Amino acid sequence: WASPPPPAATKFGLGVTSASATRGRRRSNVGLNVAASSLAMLGVLRYGKTGGGNSRMAGGRPTASSRRRGAARKSTVVHMVNRYKGLPGARLAHRGIFDEVVDVPWSSRFEPRLHDSALVSLVHGRPGLLADLVVLCAGAAARANEEWLKLRFGAVCATFQWLDSMQDVEGSLFWANALNGAFQPVSPVSRVPLVAKTGKLPGDLAGTFMRVGPNPAHWPPKKRTHVFDGDGMVHTVRIAGGEALYNCAFMETARWKIEQRRNAEHFLRIGEFHGLCGLAKMFLASITDNMFTGVQAHEASTANTAVGFTPDGRLWAMNESGAPFRFRLDEHGCPASVGFDTLGGTLKDQMSAHPKFDQRTGETFFHGSSYGAEPSFYIGRIVDGQVTDRVEVPLSAGFHHDIFITERYVVVVDGSMNFEPDSIVKEEPLWKFGFERTLRFGLWPRSSGRMAAEDIIWVDAAEAAEIVHTLHAYDEGDRVVLWAPVSRGSPGNRDDVLGDVGPPRMHRIDIDVAAKSVDIRAVPGSHLRTEFPRVRDDAIGRRVDYGYSALQGDGSFGFNFIGIAKWNFQAGGLERTVHFPAGVVGGEPIFIPSTDSTGRDDDGYIGMFLWNTKTCESSFVVYDAHTLDPEPVVELQVPRRVPIGFHALWVSEEELQMQG
Repeated sequence: WASPPPPAATKFGLGVTSASATRGRRRSNVGLNVAASSLAMLGVLRYGKTGGGNSRMAGGRPTASSRRRGAARKSTVVHMVNRYKGLPGARLAHRGIFDEVVDVPWSSRFEPRLHDSALVSLVHGRPGLLADLVVLCAGAAARANEEWLKLRFGAVCATFQWLDSMQDVEGSLFWANALNGAFQPVSPVSRVPLVAKTGKLPGDLAGTFMRVGPNPAHWPPKKRTHVFDGDGMVHTVRIAGGEALYNCAFMETARWKIEQRRNAEHFLRIGEFHGLCGLAKMFLASITDNMFTGVQAHEASTANTAVGFTPDGRLWAMNESGAPFRFRLDEHGCPASVGFDTLGGTLKDQMSAHPKFDQRTGETFFHGSSYGAEPSFYIGRIVDGQVTDRVEVPLSAGFHHDIFITERYVVVVDGSMNFEPDSIVKEEPLWKFGFERTLRFGLWPRSSGRMAAEDIIWVDAAEAAEIVHTLHAYDEGDRVVLWAPVSRGSPGNRDDVLGDVGPPRMHRIDIDVAAKSVDIRAVPGSHLRTEFPRVRDDAIGRRVDYGYSALQGDGSFGFNFIGIAKWNFQAGGLERTVHFPAGVVGGEPIFIPSTDSTGRDDDGYIGMFLWNTKTCESSFVVYDAHTLDPEPVVELQVPRRVPIGFHALWVSEEELQMQG
């Protein structure tokens, strides 16, 4: 000090000399060390364990006392500055629980711009004093903020655990025992050779079949769980050179990674939307940013519902609650996760599981819904990997699972299901059939250029009905013709998602755009219960002659698919059916074009997985799509159980080479 030190400096020993001064050792730095160490001991500046490595205080040597020398060496002040000045090793060693959760370095939230020195400079007259104080204050604030986050995180987790204990978890798992355990999860596996049980692989078959479905990573679950709640797992059969390999792998989404690190379920599930506890969970999740994970709403999907191949060569796994999740297939057909595809940042919303890919024009049309405080519905268009159009459409909250396209129109299906969130408290389905809400269609002319809500033509039917999935649509003069399974109201018929709705049956729907009328008519075969309808993927947006759907057996469990139906659009109804052997269930019938195609719409095969509920064996079968002979062309034995899943896809050899 140029003049006598102030009282505060004297109190902390700053600038005070002692007998050791005769040996050239001033106590100014000792006072700083003692003050800093005292603050650290009081917890004001403490960040975990104390320790500063070999760091020393600038401007002099510590006292000869080994105790004080240790305090100086381990000064938390020095340690904190070193740690936050860009030393990656120190930062890595002190990651908090939230780094582990979201996989974002804690240091990225605090990046001070400091001078190059890695040492504290608190001596009067030395440069960097202000920067050091900023570091100390910011570090203390950051630590306090992390402790507050930990406290809130722990409190929320404890609250959810308590709410979990109030819900009937075991009772929600009835689906796990249905069809003799067909939906129970399995572990990933790769490159499993498949051998023919009957028949032989045809020579004109090359590519990869894939199907996605829910596969809970934590089993048995500790939270109430619906059949739709499992993590997405893609199962594939790679066929090339007369041989076949089976693979399956999780879609490693953000929520899957977080729950793997925690080794426990964390995110809210559909099954938890049940009773007052479910309502409380929804409220807590909504005010805590996905329970403090920081995962955005459109990136919280399980990617477990459908798979698609975009015109520009992207493989997507999709779910209603998020953006499409991108993955790739290696040469053996093994899926590898890439990540959520936001299309270069142009997609910021959730996308339904059923976008329509027009391979002829290169366009992708999609829709989505949100059920927040202000529910919304929107449709959009993607060209060259970018969202080029997005328009809000005024609709009441409904199921809105699918749309369809023709060469001239993009069509929204506004069915009769009402979203009723108060059903959570009543422990009833979230969607109920609205007997007073008539079916209607919104047609946007593709020739109008940019999408706009005012260009959409609304045409109402004269009755209430619901369409979950569409089979095929085409233009016929001034009319749009749609083939789809149609469900009508059925009071008391319910599951955990849809209520008061009857079984789906195939119908032809004529939408007269000029007259603004809708004619829903039964066709030969409408007596059959059927769902999961499909046409060949390269036919979407243009007219073809044939389509296929899965036949449902009796009972309330909707995945009891006991056969295949072939529909002839020209003849106007059912052409033929195949019924599986007793006790065998299948899935969505996927058309596989022949590599030696003659040009017929049905020149190819139908592929799917089968599950034998009696023998508990899985297989992959290929039927002749033209003859639909009940005897499969080939049945490949899969040496492990393949859980029943949702939607499927075939990717040809040429398309595999297109993967971006």
